[in-house]
Amino acid sequence: MKKLSILSLQVFLLSGCALLLPPKDEIIIYTSIDLEDKARLYAIVPYDNKVIENYPVAYGAFKDVLTKAITSKGYDIRSTSGNAQLTIAVDIQPIKYHTFSYTYKSPIRGVTSMTDSTRTTIDSNTGKMIETHESVPVYGITGYEDKTRYYTKYYGEVYISAYEKGDKGSKKVHWIKYIRIKSEQEINQKTLTCLATFVGPNVFAKTPKVIELKAYRWQITKDCK
Repeated sequence: MKKLSILSLQVFLLSGCALLLPPKDEIIIYTSIDLEDKARLYAIVPYDNKVIENYPVAYGAFKDVLTKAITSKGYDIRSTSGNAQLTIAVDIQPIKYHTFSYTYKSPIRGVTSMTDSTRTTIDSNTGKMIETHESVPVYGITGYEDKTRYYTKYYGEVYISAYEKGDKGSKKVHWIKYIRIKSEQEINQKTLTCLATFVGPNVFAKTPKVIELKAYRWQITKDCK
């Protein structure tokens, strides 16, 4: 009996934890084309000054991930795009959010009717059975009221584009990676920094055109320093 009680408690705790878990973050990785180019000399740069101003740590994380992926293939990284065959620009968009709401019917509970009930007791003095008739309320749903629930979705977006410099300052784009994280939890620079490590294997490798991932926030941040 004791073992059964312990087992029941464990099942209750596990189911309770499952109910308390937040929704998973949704991650989409979009690739314009396969990363098929003949360049061996790369440079990694921020898309503009705002990337460094707003997300310096997150930019550094994406740059580190790209550098490791590129050098592991035997290619070289240059400090500037001047002497590189292909330049990779990292653009981290400002974090966006949008609040949604929906209205639903919430039941109102109260007394719906009365019913007759007979209660039997024993008179301690005479020992006789005494029947008492009384009205007992019946509880249930008496109606519905409108209630509104609000929730906020947060969006983080990173664009990674590889381009080759042409004549007269023109640029020929070779490929683009678009990475988006959508969550009901707040997204900040720490989240984007950890996102770089989480999606690292898919940043420079040949992948399907669209990859959809779902993960709890702790899974995204567990390997993040």
